[in-house]
Amino acid sequence: MTFSPPYPTRRFAGPPVALEALTKNLTRIICPALFSLALMATLGVCRALPFADSKTRVPTDSSGKTALNLIEFRPKISEKTRFCLEQPVEHGQKPCTNAKSDRLLGSARGQTEPEKWLKEAEDAYGRVTGYTAIFHKQQRVKGKLLQEETILIKFRRPFSLYMRWIAAPYKGSELLYVEGWNGNRARAHRGGLTRFITRNLDPKNPRLMAGNLRPLTDTGIGYLVKTVAVNVRKASKAGELSFFARGEEMVYGRKTQILEAVFPKDKVKGYDAYRVIVNQDIKSKILVRIQIYDWDDQLFEKYGYEDLKLDAGLTDADFDPENAGYHF
Repeated sequence: MTFSPPYPTRRFAGPPVALEALTKNLTRIICPALFSLALMATLGVCRALPFADSKTRVPTDSSGKTALNLIEFRPKISEKTRFCLEQPVEHGQKPCTNAKSDRLLGSARGQTEPEKWLKEAEDAYGRVTGYTAIFHKQQRVKGKLLQEETILIKFRRPFSLYMRWIAAPYKGSELLYVEGWNGNRARAHRGGLTRFITRNLDPKNPRLMAGNLRPLTDTGIGYLVKTVAVNVRKASKAGELSFFARGEEMVYGRKTQILEAVFPKDKVKGYDAYRVIVNQDIKSKILVRIQIYDWDDQLFEKYGYEDLKLDAGLTDADFDPENAGYHF
């Protein structure tokens, strides 16, 4: 038995009409779906990738958070360095610094002009004829950081110096030196049981140099200004100096600005230190404290002038061994 189809049989060069209709319908459904999937995937990838903030040039993701681990647009800076750059030097703490990283950031944080500052410090001290202070002194001798010494100091130009130790470890000791007097020798005695034994000694005598890095003729604010100036100018001329303003700090009741000079970490270069931290009184421009660090970045010397009285009206009696207040 033969069955006839419900519609006449036809031959086509292309697909049957029903198949063509089905293909068009599938195209309308599948293509938009595929496009949506591709778009979603693309957006997902873009969301994952960081983009650069136009102000900071630091990569951020779509939430605005930095994405330094994905793309880096500037030299990497360690967390320690970042902390150092943002922290002022606190009283009693070892200053934190990284001069190289400051330069990587374009020296925007604190780089200052050394010559201008030196001129201010030199001019300020140049107007001083004499002063009194409580002198704080600490030095590292033969690798050992010695106990801080506390000394009442009187200084007058030309070089006249009186010192009395008012706290341990040398409480009661006295020293007097006046340029041109006593054969250019110091008159000195120890405290305690030996306080009655007075000696006349050359400033570089081993008895006076014991436990000291420098002779007594290197004592005073003027010597510190001169030493810092020599080193800073030498390094600046050689293009080897990093010099920074590190903010402000109260020192001995005075508002001071903190200045840091960093020299090459190489003794062969001939500098007196690797780093120097200076506290300069903002009002008078006088240096009231200096901290010096060696090439191992250890505190090497520290000098401070508390209760500083400039132009204190000192007279010859203040530098006379017969002064009733002295015990020579």
